[in-house]
Order: sequence, then structure tokens, then C-alpha cells
Amino acid sequence: MREYSQFSQSIDESIRGRDYPSGKLEKPDPEPKRWSADETIYTPFLKVFAEEQKLLNTLTKPNKAN
Repeated sequence: MREYSQFSQSIDESIRGRDYPSGKLEKPDPEPKRWSADETIYTPFLKVFAEEQKLLNTLTKPNKAN
């Protein structure tokens, strides 16, 4: 139980920013943003997504020629 208490206290201190060198958070957390609202996040991966979807379709969908 002592270990849990120490763990819990460590988490509480971290949430307050006390585990930072200055003893507090220097900058506030950035505003959250949805990944789909920022093209710079997902655009580099569009080619990979398309290739993976093509492979998935090849593996899971029946061949129309048969």
C-alpha cells in the first residue's frame, strides 16, 4: 500500500508541474485540435494510407474475375 501511496503522490505532483526543474509548468498546454482539421498532420501519410487500403482490399475482397 505504501508503494501505491508514493505512486499516487508522484502523479499528483506531476499534474501540478512540480516535477519540472522550475517547480511549475512554464507554458500552458496547447489547445487541443482534431487531427482531421489540420492537413499538415495527416497529408504526409495519405500515400501510405492508400497503399494499405489497396492491400487490405486485395486480401479481403473477392476477385471479380472469378
